[in-house]
Amino acid sequence: MDTGLLDVSCSAQDGAVAIVWTERGGPSVRPPAGTPGYGSKLVECSVTGHLRGKIVYDWEKYGLVVTLTVDRLA
Repeated sequence: MDTGLLDVSCSAQDGAVAIVWTERGGPSVRPPAGTPGYGSKLVECSVTGHLRGKIVYDWEKYGLVVTLTVDRLA
């Protein structure tokens, strides 16, 4: 069984807040194929719509890195 580490960090600069979710040490990952599921759609709608932010997914071979950036005044 593969195990891994999860790091969630947060920083604020230039009027924005960035939350970075980093997975390492688990099984290899790759972008999902097909239509996004309900949870992915909900997060996307919440961050980009309600919080006026953006989400960046970095599907690295050794782990997923997701960066959520939102306006501090959202």
